[in-house]
Amino acid sequence: MELTANQTAVNYRKCVSATTAFPAPLLDALSAYIYLLKTYEASTITFAGDSAGAHLCLFLSRYLPVVNLPQPKAMGLISPWSDFAPAYPSYKTHGWFDFLEPKRLATAVDSALRWYAPFMRSNVWFSPAKASKDDFRYLADANVDMHLTLGTRELFEDEIRLLGEVMERDGVNVRLYEVSTTRGPVAEAKHIDGVHAEMNLDPKARVEFIKGLKRSIAKNQD
Repeated sequence: MELTANQTAVNYRKCVSATTAFPAPLLDALSAYIYLLKTYEASTITFAGDSAGAHLCLFLSRYLPVVNLPQPKAMGLISPWSDFAPAYPSYKTHGWFDFLEPKRLATAVDSALRWYAPFMRSNVWFSPAKASKDDFRYLADANVDMHLTLGTRELFEDEIRLLGEVMERDGVNVRLYEVSTTRGPVAEAKHIDGVHAEMNLDPKARVEFIKGLKRSIAKNQD
């Protein structure tokens, strides 16, 4: 099963230098969204991304009210990076399984936030899993459908679960899809069970994820 729709891929600047650190990725994503809004209604647009790209989708959505732009109808976020200052058990228990490495993630955060004070690492803008009550009310008020996936043995598992919980607490329509190779063609390969952003390892979760996005898109056409 595939998702058939017009797609726009945003080649946003990666945070590897002083000129490409935040807010550069946000400005690139915002420019792309403004471009799309010239042709499409926001109610027909879905944000999608994985890992850091999914994090950027959330960052952009939080910025849209600041510039008085409408929210998209839905978001499909695969293994979204949800906390730039993590202290979760999954970082220890899943380190043997996931290809992500905590020290490299810390280096990436240092590079991304070189223009920001250290306390911003735990701010909801960069660490949405740390959201306080009503921090995601803006998504609920805009009736944004949220589709999240997590791997059952990826480093980000705990923070993604928490992200879903705080969104649901604030009234967001959230659907969480767990990616696990306890079923599917690699069911016996426990060492790669549910790793980061590997939707294809779990065909059932992949199909359900696409079905969920299709339902959100169909609501736009009613």
